Amino acid sequence: MEAAHISPELPMRWVISADRTVEIKEEVTELGCDQANERILQEETPPSSVTERGTGMTLVRLGRREESEMASSHIKEETPELEPVLAKEEVTVLGPVHLEEKSPVFDLLRSCFGSGPTSQKSLSSPLSDPVRHCRKRQKKTKTTNSLIVSDQREGGNNQIDHLQTEESRIEQTETETHREKLAQSRQRESLQPEELAQMMDEAESPDESGLDDDFDQSSDEEAVNFLLNEDSEESEKCDHEPDTQPEEGWKQAPVSADAFTKLPFTVRNKGFQGSTTLRTELEFFQLFFTDALCTEIVNETNRHASVKLTGPRCHNSIWNSWKPVTLPEMKAFFGVVLNMGLNVKTDIKEYFSGEWPDRMPFFKDVFKRSRFLQIFWMLHLCPPPTQVPQTAFVSRGQKVRNVVSYIDSKCRELFIPGRDICIDESTVGFKGRIIFKCYNPQKPTKWGMRVFVLADCETGYVSAIVPYFGSPTTDSLPRPDMQFSSRIVLHLCKTLLRTTNGHGFHLFTDRFYTGYDLAMELLKIKIHLTGTIMANRRGLPAPVKQGLKLKTNEPVSFSKDNKVMVLGWKDKRLVLMLSTFHGSDCEKVQRTIKRGAIEELEKPSVICDYTSKMGAVDRADHYCASYAFSRKSVKWWRKMFFWLLEVAIVNSAILFNLMKVESGQLPVRHKTFRKALLVQLVGNVRNTGSRKRGRPSSVDREDRLNGKTHFLAKKESKSTKDCTVCSDRKKKGGRRETVWFCKTCSRKPGLHPGDCFERFHTMDKYR
Repeated sequence: MEAAHISPELPMRWVISADRTVEIKEEVTELGCDQANERILQEETPPSSVTERGTGMTLVRLGRREESEMASSHIKEETPELEPVLAKEEVTVLGPVHLEEKSPVFDLLRSCFGSGPTSQKSLSSPLSDPVRHCRKRQKKTKTTNSLIVSDQREGGNNQIDHLQTEESRIEQTETETHREKLAQSRQRESLQPEELAQMMDEAESPDESGLDDDFDQSSDEEAVNFLLNEDSEESEKCDHEPDTQPEEGWKQAPVSADAFTKLPFTVRNKGFQGSTTLRTELEFFQLFFTDALCTEIVNETNRHASVKLTGPRCHNSIWNSWKPVTLPEMKAFFGVVLNMGLNVKTDIKEYFSGEWPDRMPFFKDVFKRSRFLQIFWMLHLCPPPTQVPQTAFVSRGQKVRNVVSYIDSKCRELFIPGRDICIDESTVGFKGRIIFKCYNPQKPTKWGMRVFVLADCETGYVSAIVPYFGSPTTDSLPRPDMQFSSRIVLHLCKTLLRTTNGHGFHLFTDRFYTGYDLAMELLKIKIHLTGTIMANRRGLPAPVKQGLKLKTNEPVSFSKDNKVMVLGWKDKRLVLMLSTFHGSDCEKVQRTIKRGAIEELEKPSVICDYTSKMGAVDRADHYCASYAFSRKSVKWWRKMFFWLLEVAIVNSAILFNLMKVESGQLPVRHKTFRKALLVQLVGNVRNTGSRKRGRPSSVDREDRLNGKTHFLAKKESKSTKDCTVCSDRKKKGGRRETVWFCKTCSRKPGLHPGDCFERFHTMDKYR
């Protein structure tokens, strides 16, 4: 039997036996492949499915390329695939040889093709039919390693055989050179230097590389054992290596409540910072929307209208009656907007309808419909940048930046929060086309613009806001080496510290923000952190990353340097908490279960504290969304402005109730505060341009049936009046005139003395 050269270095292995060429495309170790090739050629195990074709030759490609841990631990350099070396035409045809499952060849192939679960499954069947085994693996992987069978014609060219022999000799020389370089590189990398050097010497020795009949079975078994042991050691090393670094410093043990040093809360004069003489709802609202801000909005609205209305207009255009907006009109406009939030209608024009089902006198008494729409359409907030080239970059928040910065500064100026604060995101609903639109399926408002909010846990007062405008917002935040969720928290906290001139706050965040790196940075600026955390965050203990297996109501805690604690607790599902303030101690709580039964259980204190204090931003969002002016608009800055208006109203209502409680009075409901505020915003602004047509309405019912004394008087002139009770001009001859009238009633109706006068003042239907 003749066999072609077998290259031990190639990831694509070629074995030629009889009229078959078998390509075993596997990434295996050098030693295992050599031993496998020698064993296959010695045992003479050709595929049984290949039929005899005389002097012809059949190519069979077996297996697939898979990246095994054994190959990656030994072969560091990728070698190019070489073309298969064709055997000579005159070969000896051998019959199929069946192997038993306990054969050493079977063990060698298993070690060469991988010891993983997939390789063991694929090699578990007898190897009497390798071609069938190959096809099964090809169907499973769906790779390009398919069965290629090609028959060469008899009587090949001798020149081609000579060229192929020369090519084989050149390839053998290159392979030996590459093996020497590979051995040197392995010694430099110190990867098992003694064993690898010994195996390289054995592989290069002529006794073990030759394909003679005196193959030593004991050396084969030793090589298989070496490969299996080496594979298991490498797999154990790979399994434990990534987890060694996060485990440094973490200790799994219960953490007491006094284990961490509590930072003192040094902020003085917390609470309301304004004047104590404020009494009305309008005075508290104007702490945020001051006359200066409203005047700036009025001036910008008039400027914008003067620019837009310079062109020609139609004779019946609504803009022909435009006149500049005044400050009282702008406040009345805000009051009308508040009332529209309390009384929701599908169309904004329905508020000014005169039809009986839709009639609401408030809106028509304050504004004509055309005037309200003029102010609404021409509303503008911020002037354009002056002396800026057209090609210059304009910030995405340009349209609303002045109102955002003004309201944000006023929120921290008028109120200092207590020790417990929280950070969460709010969503301003908007479905238009903007690049910084966000989507969160877990929020009530799923599509819109994201605003990061810092709020007081006790009152729900909004202390700081940062709208998210995409990359400009990200680039403006400090600490670019940290992730975005940590940077926004640090920015909000540092902004609060600059205003309060103190430290010792206790911050609550959800799992989107909480992280070990963030907790360490907050401790540097003397702020505690407590929040839920994701298991894949950087720096957590290895058992947390791998997944905790806990029983119901079973807590487990890890601590590091007496500064931070990670706690896992399972009720219905696993909850992970990180805190630099709390320990792992538990407290007894009661909850109602099915059928009104009371259940008592022990719950970690950190979870109880987090549940009671984390919902401050959600509470503020609830107040903002309950009576919001939600009109569709294609301009995003309008939605942002009306959201800022809602924030100002909610904060002013909180401050108003705080003053009520301090003075010994009961707080008012949020809806009651809004109704009183909109009436005060409207003030004396009325629609004076409307004309009343037709007869006056019968509003004198209250006058004639008020139970008071009415007096009859006689007209001094000779003119007469129709009697309100008995006169009817629609009937022929039904007119009844009189010179007497009731001087007490506001309309001064004409009445006959006696029966007509009595019926008019005592009966609801007097006619």
